Amino acid sequence: MQQMILRFLTPFFCLTLASIFGFMHGKVDVGPAIIDVDVLESGKTIETLHMKGVKGDASLLVYEGYCIKPGFLWGKKGHSELTTGTIAAGYYLPFRNFRFLPHVGITWSYLQTRVDIEQLMLHNLKERFRSSSPFIGMEICYLLSDKWTITALYQYAWSRTDTKIGSIVSDKSHSCGPNYGLGVEYSLNKNWSIVFGVGYNITLSKEKHGLRGKGAKLSVAYYF
Repeated sequence: MQQMILRFLTPFFCLTLASIFGFMHGKVDVGPAIIDVDVLESGKTIETLHMKGVKGDASLLVYEGYCIKPGFLWGKKGHSELTTGTIAAGYYLPFRNFRFLPHVGITWSYLQTRVDIEQLMLHNLKERFRSSSPFIGMEICYLLSDKWTITALYQYAWSRTDTKIGSIVSDKSHSCGPNYGLGVEYSLNKNWSIVFGVGYNITLSKEKHGLRGKGAKLSVAYYF
């Protein structure tokens, strides 16, 4: 598990270090997060996981308006643990007080929890979800003033998920669905700001099996 977390975090921190030493310019923010994950079968919630963790995001300008956006999320409670890593690329399009960022990317996710199968009298089985989710999206920033910025995010993702329950169930599935995000940023000075954001996503197969996530974060951002 430690190797998987490091694999997700390495691109984020490598790009961040590049920006620190002047190869790139942009923003990095990291802070605590709360996450709720619903496990759905036939459109019904069979389990809800409440976790606390850490979320980090970056927007790094690599050439003129071209942008790379790495990110990670980690959450845990009891036997349940969630790790995700994201990388996206896009291009900033400024218009008056707006900043539009069409982008494409991919998210890798790993969710581990425990489940009981009452029909077979099996308890405390390890349940694991591994998925890769390419997506397309649009981020819109609106500058309310020199201090306040509002950001809205929409993405649509296509996921391939490998599900395993102990050694008795192994299944591969395809699902799709939208991701939504909304954030408010308050600038303290030219380098530091505070960011509050909320997010929602859902990915379901044709049989309406899948995951639904909700979360919020409060982070500190640093501009390079």
